Amino acid sequence: WWESVTLSCNVAPTAQGNLGYSWYRNGYWIHGDQQSLVIQSARETDRGDYQCQAGASERSDPVTLDIKSDLLILQAPPAVHEGDSLCLRCHSQPGYDTRNPVFYMGDKIIQTPDTVLLMGKVNATASGTYGCIKDIYYNYVYRTTHAKHVIRVSGKVQWKQTHINESEQ
Repeated sequence: WWESVTLSCNVAPTAQGNLGYSWYRNGYWIHGDQQSLVIQSARETDRGDYQCQAGASERSDPVTLDIKSDLLILQAPPAVHEGDSLCLRCHSQPGYDTRNPVFYMGDKIIQTPDTVLLMGKVNATASGTYGCIKDIYYNYVYRTTHAKHVIRVSGKVQWKQTHINESEQ
C-alpha cells in the first residue's frame, strides 16, 4: 500500500547531449542511470535529499523527499514561487473508506468538490498554513482526521544569462 515516487532530472540545455545519469541520496551514489528515478513502494527509509547528475555536469540542487505513513497527509510541492500554480492533495492511505474532504487556509474554508485543491497562479498572499480534514473509517468508526502544511510563496526565480563577445576580450 506504499506509493511509488518518480524524480526527474531536468538539466540545462547545454548538458542535454549527455546520456549518462547518476543519482545521489544524502550525498551518496545510489543505483539509477536514467533521467527519471522511480522509487517503488517508497518507505520512510527512502527519505532524504536527492540529487542528479547528467554526464560530467555539476550535481543538481538537492530536493528533499519526506515519506510519511500517517492516515492523512496534505501533499504540497517542495517550493512555490510567485506565478506558479499551487496544487495541494488531501491524501489518505489506500484501503480506508473516506468522506467529507475539506480544505482550509488559516481559519477560512476553501470549497472544492475533490481531494485536490488546484489554485491558479499564486503570489505572496497565498502564503500561510493550509490544512485538510477528512473523515476516515478506522477501527469500525469514522474519525475526523487533520493534516497541515505551511506554504511560503517566494519571489520569482530570475535567471541572468551572461554573454561575452570575443571582441570585448
